[in-house]
Amino acid sequence: MATKSWNLQPLMQVLSRRVTIGISLAAVAVLSVVFRVWGALVTDDSLGIIRSQLAFTADRFEAVTGTWNIAEFIRLTATVDFIFPVLYAAVIAGVWARAAGSDQWSRSVWPAATAFGAAAADWMENSFHLIAIEPTITGGTPVGVAVAVGSAFAVLKWIGIVVALTAAAITAWRRNGPVWRGIGVVLAGLAGAIAGVVTSAF
Repeated sequence: MATKSWNLQPLMQVLSRRVTIGISLAAVAVLSVVFRVWGALVTDDSLGIIRSQLAFTADRFEAVTGTWNIAEFIRLTATVDFIFPVLYAAVIAGVWARAAGSDQWSRSVWPAATAFGAAAADWMENSFHLIAIEPTITGGTPVGVAVAVGSAFAVLKWIGIVVALTAAAITAWRRNGPVWRGIGVVLAGLAGAIAGVVTSAF
């Protein structure tokens, strides 16, 4: 019995176009600013939202979110934080696909798949943490299971982002020319910075 293989060449072609990467990157930049400004309405702790993602227990989650503007957090998470993952995944996957070239697409697209896997984990994390935080609106305590599951997905998200960025950085560096090597350095630096921030939030 023949197994079905997925032809991802058309998707890689779209993702690797300059216009796709450019639009996605611009959208990421805009939403990053929106996230920063809106996040300040939720909490004045610059790492507070990341700490909540990695709380793992109801007590730690409540200790982080206890002073938050919960209504603003819910609005932010239910809007911007569900759009943002698709965009950052498109940027990472698009840069990797452009650097790798079509010959590589026919062999493996795991860096692009990892980027979108991270986005899917981001959605799941958001969903479970919205479930966890909802009882606080009526004075209840966060739902422990939802906090733990959401945090597990958050770990998968951050690992996926760092791995996908690193793969894109290595692929870009291997391309000839100073531009691609510069892109590789930027991506590697971004992966390292994200890993450092997330680690410090534990």
